[in-house]
Amino acid sequence: VQSILGRLLLEFPQETDNLIQQESNKAGEEVRSALFEVYDKVLRRGRRHPQPLVYGHELAFARMVELLSQRPDNKRLGTLIDFLRRAGKDFPKFVEAKFDDLLGAAALVASDLDTPTNRPSKLDLTSDFLKSLEMTARRQLLAHALDAAMEALGTAAARKPMSLGGRLIETFEALDDQAARFKAGLVKAIGNVSTNAEAVPMCIPPLYQAMTNRLTLVRAAGAEAYTKVANESAEDLPDLMHQTFLLLL
Repeated sequence: VQSILGRLLLEFPQETDNLIQQESNKAGEEVRSALFEVYDKVLRRGRRHPQPLVYGHELAFARMVELLSQRPDNKRLGTLIDFLRRAGKDFPKFVEAKFDDLLGAAALVASDLDTPTNRPSKLDLTSDFLKSLEMTARRQLLAHALDAAMEALGTAAARKPMSLGGRLIETFEALDDQAARFKAGLVKAIGNVSTNAEAVPMCIPPLYQAMTNRLTLVRAAGAEAYTKVANESAEDLPDLMHQTFLLLL
């Protein structure tokens, strides 16, 4: 059934997508998961067997990004992580088209990570402790999803630094330190943007801000981003950034 729906999605994209969404809205979790796999398999085939990308691929990509913002279960989240890690290179045009949607989904994931959790004592071998272990596994998946989303965004923004890269920087500068995870993720994405020599001057101020931020998480992301730009364009960086990096060691 998935193979048939996949072929139909490429031949009759809008009609098939509407059908999948209608069935997903009234189905149980197992069926929703199976229907979601249709989108994933269509994109996997498009990646493994190079072919002209059509509207069906674009719809599948949009549904994958949409799901990230809907707090999917761990199984589908794992699939999304694998998809996002390759999205920037495999589907650059789609990432550019859905840049704001993916950025918004990443913000929601980061918000979930920033929400504190109450952990019972490790000596409490009860169902609450087992739930805590499940919560820890969930948070690890969310962290991987955030990193993968930011990698895709940074890869896309490195190709269009003045527009997409500028959007990442504007978002970073508008955040306060309460959004620690999102802010750190943006710094990593800006680090990817800075691998484009054209973008280095615009990336220096936010990266320096990150390296001197009061939050350890953000400073660590700033140091990681610094190493990327230093490996590519160390001579373009001011001495102050090199000195700041040494102080972080």
